[in-house]
Amino acid sequence: MRSSTALLNLSLGFWGIHMADTHLSKKNSISDQRMETCRSEFEPILFELIRNGEKRGWKAAEIAMALADAADDVILKLSRETKSKH
Repeated sequence: MRSSTALLNLSLGFWGIHMADTHLSKKNSISDQRMETCRSEFEPILFELIRNGEKRGWKAAEIAMALADAADDVILKLSRETKSKH
């Protein structure tokens, strides 16, 4: 799996924009590191939720989809809250 910075670099390179030409390079790498650290801390909890759900008869894919859907709702809610504060 590629990091979001790698994907951004590929996309920007496709359009003729290079990361060296922007001020995002350092900020994105710090953000990517923080995201990777956060994910490594919380991903085991996610798998624990999936294992617990399977014990209750749910399929792993059903649980993952339900969690992703709920996470999407939280992201939208947080986005709205952030916009209302500005």
